Amino acid sequence: MLDQLDNPQNKVKTIHVTGTNGKGSTCYYLSHLLTAANQKVGLFISPFIIQFNERIQINNQPISDNELVKLVEIVKSVLDKIRNQQPDFIITEFEFVTVLGYLAFANHQVDYAIIEVGIGGKNDKTNVITPELSIITSIGMDHKALIGPTLRDIAKEKAGIIKAHKPVVIGHVSKEVKSVIQNRITKIKACGYWLDYQFEIEQQSFKTQNRHYIDVKPAAYVEQIDMAIATQAYELLLPYQLDSVKVVDVLNSVEIPARYQFVNEKPDIIVDGAHNIDAIKELKNYLVTHYPDSKKLTILTAIMKDKDYRGIFNLLKDYKIKLTTIDNPRAVKKSEFEELNFPNLTYVEDYLSFIQHWRQQSDSSDTLVICGSFYFASEVIKFF
Repeated sequence: MLDQLDNPQNKVKTIHVTGTNGKGSTCYYLSHLLTAANQKVGLFISPFIIQFNERIQINNQPISDNELVKLVEIVKSVLDKIRNQQPDFIITEFEFVTVLGYLAFANHQVDYAIIEVGIGGKNDKTNVITPELSIITSIGMDHKALIGPTLRDIAKEKAGIIKAHKPVVIGHVSKEVKSVIQNRITKIKACGYWLDYQFEIEQQSFKTQNRHYIDVKPAAYVEQIDMAIATQAYELLLPYQLDSVKVVDVLNSVEIPARYQFVNEKPDIIVDGAHNIDAIKELKNYLVTHYPDSKKLTILTAIMKDKDYRGIFNLLKDYKIKLTTIDNPRAVKKSEFEELNFPNLTYVEDYLSFIQHWRQQSDSSDTLVICGSFYFASEVIKFF
């Protein structure tokens, strides 16, 4: 399909981003930094939170409905043309949307297009580009049925976005998989920029080899990593276009949907898309630091069946957990919940009514954390 469209993915400079967690946040931070440096920036991201158009953005604004419809019509005409020759030709939704994104960015003649993978890296449908640089934000045990089963398998798959003679920025990865990534870097003569080596995080600040960025907003540790990764990437692309104070101002101003997002204050209601073990661990670390009284905190969650939800509930055993479900065939339903034996779990049928009731009955020092799925986070944010 891209061939039929004269390969739009090769007409713009790209940045390719993968990782178990943090890739969306990193994409947003980097997009805002490049835009602040007067670059025209495309952003391809998933999932969307409020509307589908968020998947394809120009200068941090979703494309319009009219443009989306025109793109779909063009791509569908190409699909029809191919099917006239090959009636059994099949394309997935994600492949179709990927083509939409690359076509949009070529049409807008963006200076850079930031491309977030769907799953993995090497075999991901976005991996038809030779990016200016690649980013691996983190590596953990998610989607192991598709790209596992071991952590090293997952690392090898994600390292597949690294390209010959190009830089790659690497965030939080365990010792177990560093050698997998380094082997790929060495084999294809790429250049690695590693967290804790070429750049490092301090208390509300971080350093690269060239600069020290201070007065960064208080944030969860993983968010600090994402900001530092984005800044290191920005330095490699456009060194010194923005001074360090401006970089920090940009980072501090970015609000990322469903990422430690406050939708109500006093009492605090926080929505986060954390949906796997690693993300829940980081969310718990944030809660322990900022909300040390576990008795004042309630967690409302809806989780997909393909996640380790028993492991997630074990991590959150110190909190009151309200489990609910959403209208999604992958969501854990009440029947599965009844098979679990966690004394701190209770089931909530109507989560919107529960949220309203909780907000009315709670005092200003109580906190409600809503997590477990970006689909669930989307529903809650739309409600607010």
